[in-house]
Amino acid sequence: MPATIGALVGLAEGGLLRTGGLGFTVTDAQRAADPHADMDEWEFQAFLDAAQASLALLSATAPETMPRRVVVSVDVDAVTPESSGSAGASVVALTGEVPLGQVASVHVDGVEAADRVRGVLAGGPMSALDDLALEWFDPSELSAVLD
Repeated sequence: MPATIGALVGLAEGGLLRTGGLGFTVTDAQRAADPHADMDEWEFQAFLDAAQASLALLSATAPETMPRRVVVSVDVDAVTPESSGSAGASVVALTGEVPLGQVASVHVDGVEAADRVRGVLAGGPMSALDDLALEWFDPSELSAVLD
């Protein structure tokens, strides 16, 4: 699911992550759109869609001093496909909050990405982020990520 550093602070302090309404996963629509792909490719596309949605969250919220894309991988029991498809074939509806115990991993742009993310948010080309990979963290490392 897409998130922001601010959402990670809330997760660390309160043990809950607000879903924001959207998540991303492999869906039947995604499989149909790219039937020759395999599970790894579908999952990677869903991850990229979540990173893109994180940018949208950043542009819709108050500017963070160090804007970075955040994707939180969560284990939830059920999701509902989002019928609009406006955010891609991998989008699903999520409601409520996800407890820290259901967080599988946290993915965050490195500190060095902040200037490029800021540039994209200011209208720069998305291609400025093409060679950046989000860093992987175990949920137990959340406080280190925020430091």
